[in-house]
Amino acid sequence: MKDKTKKPYFFDKEKSGFSIEDFEQISSELFHFSNDTSALTNVLQNNIYLYSSSNDRNNTQFYYIDCNILTKKELEAVHLNIFSEDKAEFYVVKQQKDSAEEYSIKYAKTTPNRIIELDSIPTNSEDEELLNIINKNSIDSGLFWVYYSNELRKVQKTNVRNELVNILTELRVNLSNEINSNDKIPVEKRDEFVQALIDRTLFIKFLEDRHIINSYFYGDNIVYKDILKKDAKEVNQLFTKVHSIFNNNLFDDPTIDDYVLTDGVLKAIINSIEGVKNGQLSLFDLKFDIIPIESISLVYEIFLDEKQRKNGIYYTPPQLTNFITEKTITHKGKIIDSACGSGAFLISAYKRLLQLDNRKFEYVIDKINHRTKLIKDNIFGIEKEEIARRLSVFSLYLSILDDLTVEENHTLKKLLEKENNYPLFHENIGENIICSNTFEPNKFDNEKFDFIVGNPPWKKDFSKEDAFAVLYLKNNESDFSGKSELSQLFQHKAKTWSTESTRYGFVVNTSNYTNEDSKFQDYFYRNFNIENFYEVTNLELFTASEPAIVCIYTNGLKEGNKLTLNVLKSNDFTKLFKKILISEADNIIIAQKDLINSDNQEATPLKTLLVGNTGDNRIVEYLESQKFDKFENYILKDETGKCFIRQGVTIYAKDILPKYFKIPKDEFSKYKASKIQELKELFHIENTSTDKSDAFKYPYLSPKHISNFTFSFKDVKYYLNENISNLRRKGKRENFIDKRILLPRKTDNLRACFLDSNSVENYPSEDVHTIKLNNNNYYLFTGILNSKLSEYFLKLKYWHRAKSGFPRINETAISQIPIPKNKNEELVNQIDELSEKFTKGELLFENKEDEFNELIFNLYGLGIIEKQRINDFFIKEKEKVKTVDLINYAKEVCEYFSDFTKQGINVFYQPYNEQNLVKGVCIVKVYFGERENIYPSSKKVGRHLLLELIKNVSEKNILSLRERIYGKNTIYFIKDNYKSSWSLTKASEDAIEEINKINEFNTKNSNNDKR
Repeated sequence: MKDKTKKPYFFDKEKSGFSIEDFEQISSELFHFSNDTSALTNVLQNNIYLYSSSNDRNNTQFYYIDCNILTKKELEAVHLNIFSEDKAEFYVVKQQKDSAEEYSIKYAKTTPNRIIELDSIPTNSEDEELLNIINKNSIDSGLFWVYYSNELRKVQKTNVRNELVNILTELRVNLSNEINSNDKIPVEKRDEFVQALIDRTLFIKFLEDRHIINSYFYGDNIVYKDILKKDAKEVNQLFTKVHSIFNNNLFDDPTIDDYVLTDGVLKAIINSIEGVKNGQLSLFDLKFDIIPIESISLVYEIFLDEKQRKNGIYYTPPQLTNFITEKTITHKGKIIDSACGSGAFLISAYKRLLQLDNRKFEYVIDKINHRTKLIKDNIFGIEKEEIARRLSVFSLYLSILDDLTVEENHTLKKLLEKENNYPLFHENIGENIICSNTFEPNKFDNEKFDFIVGNPPWKKDFSKEDAFAVLYLKNNESDFSGKSELSQLFQHKAKTWSTESTRYGFVVNTSNYTNEDSKFQDYFYRNFNIENFYEVTNLELFTASEPAIVCIYTNGLKEGNKLTLNVLKSNDFTKLFKKILISEADNIIIAQKDLINSDNQEATPLKTLLVGNTGDNRIVEYLESQKFDKFENYILKDETGKCFIRQGVTIYAKDILPKYFKIPKDEFSKYKASKIQELKELFHIENTSTDKSDAFKYPYLSPKHISNFTFSFKDVKYYLNENISNLRRKGKRENFIDKRILLPRKTDNLRACFLDSNSVENYPSEDVHTIKLNNNNYYLFTGILNSKLSEYFLKLKYWHRAKSGFPRINETAISQIPIPKNKNEELVNQIDELSEKFTKGELLFENKEDEFNELIFNLYGLGIIEKQRINDFFIKEKEKVKTVDLINYAKEVCEYFSDFTKQGINVFYQPYNEQNLVKGVCIVKVYFGERENIYPSSKKVGRHLLLELIKNVSEKNILSLRERIYGKNTIYFIKDNYKSSWSLTKASEDAIEEINKINEFNTKNSNNDKR
């Protein structure tokens, strides 16, 4: 029995920060056993509370269950309900342990057979430090998760979405096997039948779990799985009855004749509905009365085959769709997704409209009619694949019935009992989602929309698969340069549906704004007013094969528009909770006009901004100033005036075989793969050798053979003959002799080597550039090409992701490397001397690399800050921070503050690494005044510091690990455990940012005093 005299910790505002008003009391009817709703409901009566954090950048939710008499079976049922709902990350339940009562903290993202207890705290505990871990400040800020992060890393996590996909994947395979073995079923209808049966099963399970239909509906004390055990005729009669009431076409089209519903087909569905087997959940176990509708859209993922992924189609997770619709949809209006897939964006958009509408209804039928009309009037989609279109419609119908209260579901049930075959949906919303190619004429061509959202296909080469897109590109060729991507066409097409006030929200491949289609980018930046770019690649939210970016924008570029670019970072917590966490500290403000070419200025490429920040951009601007030439001025020109930068030899390509073996092309096209392989091997035998000989004496060099300043013939795959006329890409022999520089085209890091006239003759592969100069300064320029400065410049200007290799270094990029106009002769001689010794093997580059780069930095006139920034740029992406790095960071920050104050105020620091805090988190505490005497032992540091932060955390969100928390005369810098976050460059940036805040505060107060 509960002690009515003692207030639970979670309702004691003085102790916990929570009050009972912070919690929503949840009807116990939502928590029930799969086959018995009464027993568990009675136990939990008036004892279930849900807390939702007010911090919208964290959104942590948890249940508090004020009941200490749950049996193991009842606890598993509670866990299953919370797991199915997929809302709360954890729950707290009272439990009796021996003679004591405890608050048991359970993690919610596991299946019921793997319930994990994070912690247990006696309900009568007076340990303030312990209780503070679960107080309101700790939950809202995310410090709760930081504290338990080590325990969570050991947990085998899952969620209802994963379980649903696993169940439905198995069902799909089993249904496909049965249907494909039935010769009576037309081949072209088989996939459609499989999808329809899954749709119908899910819809009926949804209605059963919400008690909208039950035994009365079937005419006996049975449920859907009992009907399946009878025969095909009864199953089809059930489908007909559901269609007559819910009128949503899912049970009418396609017509599934009785001969399709064999015993094997019905058994496959029954097996998916039956209860737990071998510890695995089934549809029977999952609670469709509380499963998020977005999870059901995941069905699409199991139908995405490899062909569709190659066509650039990727499922968009709810975190991302909700993020985009919230940023895009600002009021009620018409919305379209022109590549809607299974309806992820449309469901999110509909829910956003409901959120903005917020109307209350006395009668549930009025609520359903209103919601149906809201979709009918405002939600529209185009989808090329019929299976995906059906899922879109299916999900929208389910959304109408989503989040009805228990009482409203009961009312619906009574209505259907009273009026047999009462039509529940009076509008056919399926008509709003059409099966069509976006670029072919369709019913929406003359429509206008207020909001356009989506994740269009990321296809680069669509010329063979999509004739409508090719025609659209041709008709709008003035806005494209011939290297367009399919998603760019979708963005272009979207404008035809817009009004002056239309808002757009897309997630697309980043290359839309960074590839070589400068025409589209110019069109985009001139015609739209961009509010935000969010680079989301690092969030690892979905399985796309290349970088992704979210763009929120409107029509018509406004004068002086400044957009915000945020390269969202991933850390242990974003991965753990699949959350999108935005830190304002990562914002970069960009004048949109700077992205546009004009007579007065060359556009700043977006890829530069995605890699670096303002400090990096200043260095690039300096390197492109009048103080510097371009490398192209020092490269030999051919007869056409082009720079002598040549790709090497390509040995083989399939298209050279007919010519080499004199086989007519039409005959060759009929050859089987095995025959072509024979010819390929014969071609290699006649034109290459794996061993060096008099006939084949020229090594074939690939990028792996080239190091900084040197090359090696170790593990050469092929040797070539002097006559290379038969090869795929031949080049001229003179390209590969005399003095030259070799530089890999495809490489993880920039490197080059110099070959003089006496070097062993060789042929570089097509992945290696050969460069010849118009002067004799080969050692100097080889040195510049091997420098950090050149790689830094190229990665910022010509590659859109930092810390990763070049897909290729093209001729343009090489030719634009900056070269000082006025070269200090002494520095040039020193660089020449070292470069020559590296090349001849007299010195090892790795032993003198820092000294060499310092000479290059000085040649280019860089200062201490610029040198440090470039060095820090090359910190390895996943390199872990060490205590010495934290100390150096802290010293640098303190030095800035000491210079700033100049008033005798002492500045001290304390570093906390992950060894004495929690895994994945490091903190530097900077404080002003007298040195603190209390410095806890390493064993106590974790809890001590976290509790200290809880007192000061306010509305901050620690989960972003990019926050500053301010206490009395104290700043806590909180970051992840990567060295790049704690570099000296970051220290100077962080200190300057804090000093600027102080200056702004002082200026504001001074102005107020004057008033």
